[in-house]
Amino acid sequence: MPPPAPPTPPVVELPKAATERCPVHVLPPRPTLADLESGYIIRGLQVAECDARRGLAVSTLVEQQQLNARWAEMLAEVKR
Repeated sequence: MPPPAPPTPPVVELPKAATERCPVHVLPPRPTLADLESGYIIRGLQVAECDARRGLAVSTLVEQQQLNARWAEMLAEVKR
């Protein structure tokens, strides 16, 4: 009888927001001063949002790595 298969490692699902493309505001062909001013604000908000998404992806990856390390340690203890 073969030995039982080891349990699968835990998986942290990457949030959808972390995988979506960051939008980029584009000015109209002949922008007015108002277009430029609002575009500056919109782009600033988009950069902040994109940075938050990137941070979410990184924190999820770090959490996954920590869980995998703990899982490997527990598996090694069981095999002893």
